[in-house]
Amino acid sequence: MKNESMIRNLFSKHIIYIGLILVLIYQIFDIILNYFVSGELQEGFSNFYQSRGGKEDLLRFFVLLFLFLFFGKFCGKIIQEHREVQEDQLRHMNELKNFANAVIHDAKNPAIGIYTMAMLLRKKYDEIIDHEGKHYLDIMEQTSKDIVKLMELVNMFIRSRECKLSIETVNVQNEIDIIQESLSPILEIRKIEWHQTPEIFPQIRGDRLSIHRIFRNLIDNSIKYGGNDLNRIIVEYQETDEFHVFHVCDNGSGIDELDQENIFEIFSRAKTSGKVEGLGMGLAIVKELVTKHNGTIKLTSSLGKGTAFIFTISRNL
Repeated sequence: MKNESMIRNLFSKHIIYIGLILVLIYQIFDIILNYFVSGELQEGFSNFYQSRGGKEDLLRFFVLLFLFLFFGKFCGKIIQEHREVQEDQLRHMNELKNFANAVIHDAKNPAIGIYTMAMLLRKKYDEIIDHEGKHYLDIMEQTSKDIVKLMELVNMFIRSRECKLSIETVNVQNEIDIIQESLSPILEIRKIEWHQTPEIFPQIRGDRLSIHRIFRNLIDNSIKYGGNDLNRIIVEYQETDEFHVFHVCDNGSGIDELDQENIFEIFSRAKTSGKVEGLGMGLAIVKELVTKHNGTIKLTSSLGKGTAFIFTISRNL
């Protein structure tokens, strides 16, 4: 999308010159049709040159040819400019990615060190640390874990944008079964029913790890933010001529309409999430992975009535 935007910007910048080139092409083509193809040269080039208007049209032809070559060179300049813009953007993206990786690495290590130190203090001085001191240690440990988790999620978000897909035949049902089995303890404890339509999902073309992550993040999102009233999760499949269409629905708390517009943006969290821990990156990662599969994602939701995420995967991968 960014490359298409750059191309549009470059051509809009030089639209006048491009228009002139098209006019030149039309004029040259018109001369060829009128004289070189019309049969007026059948009596020889000399007769054509001496014919009425022949000199003027021949001169016009060579002038237009010269201008066409000149503007052709100008088009080459536009292409070179576009290539330089692409290379510059790629260089900046690589610099930003390297910077992000360095920050992730440098931030995780101190956080892990703080967490370890807090645990050691608790273990060694547990008998003499008062209640308030233990509370501070709890905060240190939790904050350290949050930093590490944030760095891991940022790294996952970067990889979801940068890594190329490994397209293969994916057994979607197998991925769903793995997710359901891993979540079965919490589903049982919270008495959440699992429904699926159809009973067996088809195999599709896509990146297996990405598709697994999409379903896992959406289902985790339902369990995490569905609230105490959540008692049903529904996973559905449909298809069109161009897309595989999946629905992940729940009957939980729902998302306020004002929060829905930016819900897929990085670090965006719905107000209804309340005190539930989260960093607002799960749905941003889902959107990136769906987009890389040439699909789209949207949601329908209302407070107290649940949420439905609908995403598509292209059938032409």
